[in-house]
Amino acid sequence: MQINEQELAEAVDKLREGDDNGLLVKYHEVISAMVDDKEQMEPIVEMMLDDSITIADFLVNELFYSKARALLIEAKEAWL
Repeated sequence: MQINEQELAEAVDKLREGDDNGLLVKYHEVISAMVDDKEQMEPIVEMMLDDSITIADFLVNELFYSKARALLIEAKEAWL
């Protein structure tokens, strides 16, 4: 299966804005996948508690991107 990288990036951006209309993945599913990833979330929470907000924000955005991308690819493969 061929992945259109531009469409995938646009879908991730749309999800990041909280707009999941017409997408195979919902915003809350991405957030849930992030929360379930304890290995990634624990250091982020520790950074927030230590006032390393800039780094934590960057890592949250990176985690959101990777989870959204993975879920969108998985949903598209299941849909086809």
